Amino acid sequence: MRTEEQKEILQKIREKCKTLVALGTCAINGGIPAMTNMWKGEEILNAIYSSLPSEVPAWLDRVYAIDEIAKVDIYIPGCPPHPQNINEAINALLKGETWSLPERSVCDSCPTRREKKASSGTTKRFFENLTFSPEESLDTMRCVMEQGFICLGPVTRAGCRGDSDAPRCIRARVGCRGCFGPIRKGAKPMVDMMSAWSSIGLSPQGVPDRRALLNRFIGAHNNLRPLPKR
Repeated sequence: MRTEEQKEILQKIREKCKTLVALGTCAINGGIPAMTNMWKGEEILNAIYSSLPSEVPAWLDRVYAIDEIAKVDIYIPGCPPHPQNINEAINALLKGETWSLPERSVCDSCPTRREKKASSGTTKRFFENLTFSPEESLDTMRCVMEQGFICLGPVTRAGCRGDSDAPRCIRARVGCRGCFGPIRKGAKPMVDMMSAWSSIGLSPQGVPDRRALLNRFIGAHNNLRPLPKR
């Protein structure tokens, strides 16, 4: 959430409801909107408007996840959340039970073949193609990250595959974007991702704007802040 009005609405909702569900990555971790936390609010508005309109709602100092403002009972991550997870959470609520995704990474649910070393020491660009055979199953394809592509599977919570054979991005033969957020609260995805790259001999030096890329969906909770001016 970005505005004072949104904050007040959330607080009223929390007062009136028994159970508060955070649905989707924007609610849980700030999502793409929280990338604006890399700049001060005044800088953002000045970049958008030549003159500030009077009707712009009052802004908070940054984008917040809703659990920074109010107590959340159930978290259903994803951009978008998987329908199966929504269904399971609703059924749990109807039974008076709690629900949460297991603290497992996307890599834990990925069927691709791993050799624990990168095919080269540098990262490849998104427009380059993975090496795979469309006629063969995913378990014959080599790990996306080991092929040199950026894949946030090691630091992203599993849950996007549902009952299918593989995580959503991997089924499309692209690297995980990280939209389900960190595996657990308090995790440090940027540090952990650097470690994952190093463990297979892949250099992070070729990764453009690592700070924004690795925090693309999780800029709330003070994960993204304006950098001091040089």
